[in-house]
Amino acid sequence: MDVTAADYSAGAMEVCRARGCQKVVPIDLRAVQLDPSAFGSIIVMGNTLGAHQTPDTMPGFLRALRNALKPEGHLLFTMIDPLDTTDEGHLRYQRQNRAQGRPPGLIRMRIRYEGTSDAWMYLWMLTDDELASLALETGWVLAEERRDGIWRTRLLQSK
Repeated sequence: MDVTAADYSAGAMEVCRARGCQKVVPIDLRAVQLDPSAFGSIIVMGNTLGAHQTPDTMPGFLRALRNALKPEGHLLFTMIDPLDTTDEGHLRYQRQNRAQGRPPGLIRMRIRYEGTSDAWMYLWMLTDDELASLALETGWVLAEERRDGIWRTRLLQSK
């Protein structure tokens, strides 16, 4: 198979190479630039689809991914359903977001590892309704969805 691995982290790119991927490229999810019709499928795992995305940026991001696909290409991604929780801290955060006009699953976070902190960033975990609206707006059709606890695996097809 002709596979291209893409990540922003130099360490993650090295892991891809060590696992046998021949084409490994850096990608910044804040400014995705992909060649038109370059891929048959795009796979985005572990909530990464929502990394650095907000209601202002997500439509452009989804369009960029769709434009990078060949006709009838697919986008496969996994994401936590933010509404699938009983955790009072999560529910309180969601209520705050709604009161301020933000999506319930939009969080501001930063990653810390061994005493080092990354810059603050947004992570948007889409609800079913938000995904349906964005898909319609950006030229996607939900082809399939699988649920496993709080995780959703979704397959979108470009129109």
